[in-house]
Amino acid sequence: MYKVRYNMGINFRNLGLLNESVDSFKKAIDLNERPAAYNLSGLSNFENENYSNAVKDFNEAIKKSKSAVAVHFNNRGLAFYHLNENQKALDDFSRALEINDRDPNVLYNRGNVLMGLNKFNEAR
Repeated sequence: MYKVRYNMGINFRNLGLLNESVDSFKKAIDLNERPAAYNLSGLSNFENENYSNAVKDFNEAIKKSKSAVAVHFNNRGLAFYHLNENQKALDDFSRALEINDRDPNVLYNRGNVLMGLNKFNEAR
């Protein structure tokens, strides 16, 4: 039943039905707390501009992962960025780069935060 709810959440995301997507992922999570379901729920919340709930979902994705996953830190960093919590965003992007220092998306996101904080030259 988990896979049914999880796949429904993906299909709703693909159709742009973000609230329905989150609901399906939450039902999947009730059945099995897997990091991927939390991450995708977080992405749906993020796209729906519900950044606080996105942060909560990404927190759970990070907690439930057996090893650190750069994409979860990057996603949470983006949510923090949109909440104007720039130091938390910077910390998450830096953590993501510790895990995978070659991800151009994380480098770009971290650079944007540094420029916003006027710390770009300090980070070089």
